[in-house]
Amino acid sequence: MSPTQMCSAISAGLAKLKPGEPLVAQAAKGKTWKALYDDCDRTDRFAGFALPKHKGKQLRCSSDANRVAFVSRYSDGTVVFNSKAAVDADGSPVIGGSGWPNNVETWLTFDKSSRDHFVNAELVPFIVMPLPPRDKPDLSLMKDTGVGKGDLAVVVKGDRCSLAIVGDAGPFFRLGEASLRTHEDLGNPQCAVQGQSPCRALKKGSGVGIPSGVTFIVFPGTRPKPLESQTVNAVADKAAGDRVLKFLSTYAR
Repeated sequence: MSPTQMCSAISAGLAKLKPGEPLVAQAAKGKTWKALYDDCDRTDRFAGFALPKHKGKQLRCSSDANRVAFVSRYSDGTVVFNSKAAVDADGSPVIGGSGWPNNVETWLTFDKSSRDHFVNAELVPFIVMPLPPRDKPDLSLMKDTGVGKGDLAVVVKGDRCSLAIVGDAGPFFRLGEASLRTHEDLGNPQCAVQGQSPCRALKKGSGVGIPSGVTFIVFPGTRPKPLESQTVNAVADKAAGDRVLKFLSTYAR
């Protein structure tokens, strides 16, 4: 199956996907994860507490809304959410400058047999998962779902898709972020100079995300073994493709 055919099959399956169970935040008095992100978009508070500051500036959801349509889990453990897709350039030359790759880390590291230690957002399709607050470690989307580093994922927008892994982590109050390569796969290239490789500057400085309507499908406990930089794209392409087609064959109407 060609990449175009694969994405068409995934898109068609998603259109028929049965609703999953709304995912409850176990440490938030029974509120769903969607409700927590919706509250933050409206009030700039998450689970009832104020967001942190960064370099003296108060962080907000309202100025960069998550726009979460749903966060669901299925009986096989698969997690599906729909939201915006912000831009992650971690691990890439565009933010590393002359110090790349040693000064640009990612949450995920490849196995020791790899050529590279960290994940290059320009080359590798990956998604970002939120970390829990430092003082509230149980308020954790990853703990509630079992999602971990390197797990398989698929990102879909319209008839475009990206077969990916879980490659980085971000703030607890942000949901929906993907690498430069995943945005490229979705038809949303980020380099200010079309076709430049490696990219030296992003559009509007930090990239231009997709404001809403992006579907993320994540398969907990599926990190490929070994996970190596030399083969990660080919392995994720095959394994995530097989996994998502099996999922859709089970849960699509």
